[in-house]
Amino acid sequence: MENIDLVIFDFFKTIARPIKPEECGIKKFINDVYELLVEQKRKDDISVDYIRNAFYDTIGFYEKMREISLFEVPVDVLIKTFTSRLGIFVQGETHKILKMYTDRLAEINEIYDDAREILKYLKNRGYKICLLSNVQQYHYIDKVLGDSGVKNLFDMIFYSSDIGIRKPHPHIFNYVLDKMDIFPENALMVGDNFVADFYGAIMAGLHAILIVRKKEEFSRLSIYIREGKIIQNLLELKKFL
Repeated sequence: MENIDLVIFDFFKTIARPIKPEECGIKKFINDVYELLVEQKRKDDISVDYIRNAFYDTIGFYEKMREISLFEVPVDVLIKTFTSRLGIFVQGETHKILKMYTDRLAEINEIYDDAREILKYLKNRGYKICLLSNVQQYHYIDKVLGDSGVKNLFDMIFYSSDIGIRKPHPHIFNYVLDKMDIFPENALMVGDNFVADFYGAIMAGLHAILIVRKKEEFSRLSIYIREGKIIQNLLELKKFL
């Protein structure tokens, strides 16, 4: 693959993986919120079930907006909506609950070993590297990247919650290219989602490679995707770059 100057990586299931189901982190988060309210003498007013329902109702509402419109809602808005349902309007308390959410999600994710190696490899070879993730809760990604020691390997990090739109919308790819000062034909998108990462990037004029780590899924998709456009391990990028 010639004339590539920029490699763009997705986050979830591309360079990072869940080590526990997301529900585990959310369950702990809900318990954290409950314990906080108990400390504030509000135990009789709000139960764990009430907090759980308020959280999932809030998430469900914003998820529908995100999927239908491809517009993004920052996690700060989500948490403020959630805390308002609990009768919490003090900014300091809202920030404390946002940090609880961040910490619990960060606990259940880790960086793939092949991601560490390929990021260092590309950095040493002079490629520009950036991250582009469809995410509301970007704080936890920052924490995962920082705790793992790979955050400084990225030239820039882009989150849909900051930009306001989501992959596969072409404007989000154009936004990244503009900020990185790169033409589409000189950029490569690497991600695990066929529509958001692979198809979206191609439609925006970029090169794209789909990473499919599960053997069965790789065997199925490799029938339809040309050789060189689908990989199982990030270290396979060395063959193209």
